[in-house]
Amino acid sequence: MASLTVSALRTAAITLAACGLGSAAMAETAPPTAEMLSVDRTMFAAFIDPADPNRDVVDLLAAHGYLEDEIQRSSSPGWAYVLVPPKLHSRADIERRVQGLLDAGTFDMVTPVYLDDASLPRFPTRDLLVQFETGTEANVMNMVIEQTGAGSLLNANFAGTPGLAHIRSDVRSGADALQLARELHNRPETTFAHSDSIYWAERHGGGYIPNDPQFPSQWALNQASDQDMDAPEAWELTTGSESVTVVVFDSGIQQNHPDLNQISGQDFTGGSNGGGPNSSCDNHGTAVAGCIAATIDNNLGLVGIAPGCKVRAGKIFNEIFLIFFCLPFLESQDSWTVAGINWSVNAGDRVVTNSSWGGGSGSAAISSAFSTTRSQGVLHF
Repeated sequence: MASLTVSALRTAAITLAACGLGSAAMAETAPPTAEMLSVDRTMFAAFIDPADPNRDVVDLLAAHGYLEDEIQRSSSPGWAYVLVPPKLHSRADIERRVQGLLDAGTFDMVTPVYLDDASLPRFPTRDLLVQFETGTEANVMNMVIEQTGAGSLLNANFAGTPGLAHIRSDVRSGADALQLARELHNRPETTFAHSDSIYWAERHGGGYIPNDPQFPSQWALNQASDQDMDAPEAWELTTGSESVTVVVFDSGIQQNHPDLNQISGQDFTGGSNGGGPNSSCDNHGTAVAGCIAATIDNNLGLVGIAPGCKVRAGKIFNEIFLIFFCLPFLESQDSWTVAGINWSVNAGDRVVTNSSWGGGSGSAAISSAFSTTRSQGVLHF
């Protein structure tokens, strides 16, 4: 059989919250119907029960005119993917082909491959996973299955989960599988119901490498010895969220920097420039902000560890100019620092702060401000 290409079948991550899947967390929302879902226009799927020794899904597809390089067996026994020629990519064509095979009556199940909001493919099988209320007896499960015409109970406590019923239905189409899941979901005896869907997940582990030209020199993020922050591996999961504002308590952030994901901040040292530097010495805060949220994949400079987050200056320091030199020290007052910390509570919907400084004796007022704002939901680093 020809191998399926990534472009044809789109390697995808999937959650159990769509395509009639549902989840315990989604129990209040009924699974969607076929009409509510998008369809992958590049392929559909067909199934023959692998327990039938006289029929094979690939042979039957070939008998219906599908070519060898259009068919790929799934790793799930009995299933095969059927690729559709690019010029015919349309929902109507997919549905026509699926219905044609269903009308032929030779397949045990045929279904479009459905897509979620992120265009990730998955499709229902004839089997269902139904969570019954705790303590439900098998005879009650069988009653519900009989009343809904769901099929037969294979296991009342699937994979050791109390009340999770594995059900074998006799539906032949994906749309019917989704409708059956919806009916079972709406039963008062159940918490959720969804198809035992086939889905694809994206392989992780190689790491995401951005196109920022100075990234190779950012040894703290990634290096051959792996004595690093595993940034590429983290970026496969997330680059951060724009709903998170990271307030940088420091000497200000260059407000017109071309490689920072930032919003205007606040100056508590007496300046009034949105948290930007007050002198040529004020450089440390910009560097710290870059470590956090330098823009990713813009072919410019370097990249921050959480480039999807927004940084915002909380300028509570001035860097010291003394005897013709910028000294490697920051200067503040307790009142500036306390004011900046308290301001951070209202600096965004979800606020994290960064303080890359320390030393000297403690301050009760500063410690109290950190403690109070932490209790108000600000996460301080």
